[in-house]
Amino acid sequence: MAESPDAQAGLPFNLSISSFVAHILSLGFLPHDRFVLWLEANSWLPQFLLFAYFAVCFLIILYRAYRTDSKGFDPFVFMACSIGACLIPVISFDYKLATLPSSIVLLIPALQAFKECRNRFMVILLTFLFSGAYSSTLYLYIYKPEWLQYNLPALFLMLTICTLLCFARPEKSAAASLCPRATWNEAET
Repeated sequence: MAESPDAQAGLPFNLSISSFVAHILSLGFLPHDRFVLWLEANSWLPQFLLFAYFAVCFLIILYRAYRTDSKGFDPFVFMACSIGACLIPVISFDYKLATLPSSIVLLIPALQAFKECRNRFMVILLTFLFSGAYSSTLYLYIYKPEWLQYNLPALFLMLTICTLLCFARPEKSAAASLCPRATWNEAET
């Protein structure tokens, strides 16, 4: 017999926003004042805020891809889509984390465009934080401390870093570095 989405809510191997909110609201360290009790009764509000944050980051990444006039495939958009595939469904188990390595592999060459970036230290720091967040998703929840068992904060950190890297991306070389074939075809004609 299959379990309902409510039964799966609040479990650490469920990556969804609704599961994370159910877990946070069920913790004993929150004070039982009126606001927390109201949030427990109306858990849709924190879920909505997290969904809105994802939507804003995703739309910023799309806008920056449009503004840099990148032709074809954009790895930042693909990375945001992969993270969204983990966060948005009501039931989203850890096996979906297997989609992240392919997105990261496609994102790594795009980071080569940052060689001419004047904020090189910030890019290195963001890349280091991104790597740390991703590496925390590689371990099973049973081998992590309780406060690190959920992968949702790491996924949101990765999404935020992708959004910040889009702003640090140089305007002139974004299209050439993300789509080398288009540059080669343009040189041929």
